[in-house]
Amino acid sequence: MQALQQQLKQAFEWRRKGQWQQALEIYTPLWQAHPETFSGWDGWSYAHCLQQQKQYEAALQVCRTLY
Repeated sequence: MQALQQQLKQAFEWRRKGQWQQALEIYTPLWQAHPETFSGWDGWSYAHCLQQQKQYEAALQVCRTLY
């Protein structure tokens, strides 16, 4: 669990720096394998990266799942 949280933190930092693709390389496999580990903020960060990469439907799906 600690490793997952560390990966989420790294993805958050990539997103904060505007490195959307690097963040998605972490977020996407984590979301597919462990969506329950995402807090609301983690999910928002993931959806934001998807939106920045023009993956609008995927971003909406993440938001709907979190909601």
